[in-house]
Amino acid sequence: MQSAEQVNYASVTFLFTSTLGFERTPYVEINASMCRILFIILAYVFSNNLFANNKIAKTTVVDNEWQANFESKSLVRWSYILHPQGIRLLPPPNEPSNTSAYIEIKGDADYLWRGREDLNRVELQYKPINTIDGSTTEVSWRFMLPELFSDDTHQIAYWESDSSYQQSFRLQLNGENLSLVSSVDNKELWRISNIKAQHWYSINLSITWSITQGSVDLALDDEPQGRFVMPTLIAEDESMFFQLGILRHQSSRVEAIWLDDIIVRNISTHQQP
Repeated sequence: MQSAEQVNYASVTFLFTSTLGFERTPYVEINASMCRILFIILAYVFSNNLFANNKIAKTTVVDNEWQANFESKSLVRWSYILHPQGIRLLPPPNEPSNTSAYIEIKGDADYLWRGREDLNRVELQYKPINTIDGSTTEVSWRFMLPELFSDDTHQIAYWESDSSYQQSFRLQLNGENLSLVSSVDNKELWRISNIKAQHWYSINLSITWSITQGSVDLALDDEPQGRFVMPTLIAEDESMFFQLGILRHQSSRVEAIWLDDIIVRNISTHQQP
């Protein structure tokens, strides 16, 4: 005659083997340790099936895409142009069939913004549709230097608010050094040296907008450089705009940069049951 403990074990064995689709094997003896293991396995299988059935799929959608490749030989798509006398649309070296933006800056008074020596600039500006808290913007472009800049700071790209005109972050060149800097606290977050003249570089940024928990994913020549957490929004009620070109302190030195293939995308994530 079987004890109560033996009957319970046999019932558990039948439940486990039936659940997993095996035929019941008669006269299988199992002890208490094996019974506990079976219970753990069974609980794991059921919990994972329940979790899988309740997962929510997420899809990423490009809400808006804006491009400027200069093949039309026009700057009409840009929101604003700062000192257009310093911008020419030309074939870059060794690319006679292509057209790029050649940005050249001088230290003359008509290259100063409102006469300020610290705002010697030639830039292109674009305002994306959506930079609200929690949204994502992807930006990519190519640049080439005819000659290396001086070791002074040259801001070649940055994001700025459209009301208070405060920067959130920037990319800058100092000689052969390219760096990502949080403008809120002037903190350098990333740097790479050995930037060379007469070489095209590609930049890719994926920006998550937030006053406190923003981030920037940076790739150089399609090689990921990391995710950098920083405030990317200045204020909830201020949109951000993007500027490319050269911003420096006034100098008698004439410097230039080639720009091409600028793409700005607004990204949203949608949940699907």
